[in-house]
Amino acid sequence: MSTLGLENKAFDNSANGKRLVPQMNSLNRHQLFRNWKRTVPKTMGWIDQDVET
Repeated sequence: MSTLGLENKAFDNSANGKRLVPQMNSLNRHQLFRNWKRTVPKTMGWIDQDVET
């Protein structure tokens, strides 16, 4: 299973009766997720720095 665990899975939204089926290919999804994981730690503390000054 992938890092996100989305291959071949559909998600039901019972509130509105819609069904989400992921459309992004696996390679693109993994690249975007890897970049997101690298970016998040770099942004930690930005809000705290703005509030304290």
